[in-house]
Amino acid sequence: MPEARVIEVARAKINLALHILGRRADGYHALDSIVAFADIGDRLTLSPSAGTRCDIRYLGPFGQALFELPDNIILHAEEELRSALAIAFPRTSFDLEKNLPIAAGIGGGSSDAAAALRGLVKLHGLACPPVTLRTVAQKIGADVPACLLSRTCRMRGAGEIVEELNGFGRHHAVLVNPGIELATASVFAKLGLEKQSTAFSPIELPLTLGNCRNDLTDAAIALAPQIKTVLSTLESQAGASLVRMSGSGPTCFGLFDTKENADQAAARIAVDHAQWWSRATQIGD
Repeated sequence: MPEARVIEVARAKINLALHILGRRADGYHALDSIVAFADIGDRLTLSPSAGTRCDIRYLGPFGQALFELPDNIILHAEEELRSALAIAFPRTSFDLEKNLPIAAGIGGGSSDAAAALRGLVKLHGLACPPVTLRTVAQKIGADVPACLLSRTCRMRGAGEIVEELNGFGRHHAVLVNPGIELATASVFAKLGLEKQSTAFSPIELPLTLGNCRNDLTDAAIALAPQIKTVLSTLESQAGASLVRMSGSGPTCFGLFDTKENADQAAARIAVDHAQWWSRATQIGD
């Protein structure tokens, strides 16, 4: 049944591990990644549009920055879903409360697109098989299938192979962004892999996060040296265990042994680095 209004939370995506296995003949990079989702994110509200076109309104602390982007991934998601279903359904009004930094390595845009797909199906009561929704997600972007699931998972291939991981639990964490944007394409280009080349080793099982890596870290630091300062700042916080960059950066995360230590670390970093974005959160299911 169609609904009058739907609200979807687009949770921040955290790459707990990101191994780059090589670059494929089609130009895409072969990934092996452990992905978890935070309990903070953007908030997308969908309602039927009174007009003949979709419209979108940007809200929140980072909403203004989206006006400057040439493409809109939410409207792109609506177009791809409409094309895949080949049926008429009403146009939609989107209100996006943008709480996550832009081009930050935590899947903000991909998670917004995934939230739009989930919300459109609910809002308009669409008969959309899960396999169709996953195919649409894959066409939009490499991270969108994992964000569509929005649960702890292992992501492989070019992002199209997503396997849910059970038993990871919930962990206290702090996310820190140095207040800059870093384009994913630029980081992969800096990595410098030729087509049909191999790179680093895959994730070993049984999974131990401490033995994993983010293979984009050095390339990202070469483009944004501030990342190195963020990592060392997180490592110096009491109770920090695992500290790593997420995705293509520049956002980094630290896992903490207690909520108190995570809250204190986020507050301390906010005072010492007022220009940075820092949030205490929980990640996992």
